[in-house]
Amino acid sequence: MIKLLADLAVALQLLSVSLAAQVPVTAEIQTNEVFEIRLSVEQIITEEATAHNIDVPFALYLARNESNFNPLAKNPNSSATGVYQFITRTWMSLCEGNREDARDNTRCAMKIISKGGISHWCADPSMKNKLNKQYPETCKSSPK
Repeated sequence: MIKLLADLAVALQLLSVSLAAQVPVTAEIQTNEVFEIRLSVEQIITEEATAHNIDVPFALYLARNESNFNPLAKNPNSSATGVYQFITRTWMSLCEGNREDARDNTRCAMKIISKGGISHWCADPSMKNKLNKQYPETCKSSPK
């Protein structure tokens, strides 16, 4: 019964986040497969954030702004890849697995954040501005 209630709570949280977020519309067609991948990534983020005692809405907000929940997202101007946009050097020194695997990428992000490592994301001026607007204290002590 407790497991069922926990699953229901997660499902409701994902539904509210999904409804509040803008679901991307591709130039071609928006398929159920794209939506299912997004929901799957959101579920992984919810599970990993919960396991690492990270605020789930914060973890979802960060992923939405970094990759729009796309595990294959690549920054055309750097080596940043995956849900949380890790560059190669950061991934090699702090993470394990495959950067394009949503679970590996999310697990590493939550591990870093749980140890106070938000500076990885605050170093990017655009992301820092977004984080400071939504979560004002997040990047206060991070480098400009």
